[in-house]
Amino acid sequence: DSEIGRNEPQPILSILAQTPATDEHRECNQLANLFIKFLLHAADISNPVKTEDLAIYWADCALSEFFAQGDEEKKMGLSISPLCDRGTVKRH
Repeated sequence: DSEIGRNEPQPILSILAQTPATDEHRECNQLANLFIKFLLHAADISNPVKTEDLAIYWADCALSEFFAQGDEEKKMGLSISPLCDRGTVKRH
């Protein structure tokens, strides 16, 4: 009820969570979800348009995460997921 913080930016999903469930709210929520999916997809496919050094850096970051997952799967006696086996996947 206070005016403090009223002018501070808020994440869109936080705003939508506070909005009453009306048809307009559902439409805004659908649009926000679509926009988030679009941004995630754009980030996911953006590597080819980056400079080579930056693309390699981010690909290496992703592989490091994959290898960590594969290491955990191996420790647990599970099948290692595709791209997660540091013994078979080649970098560069």
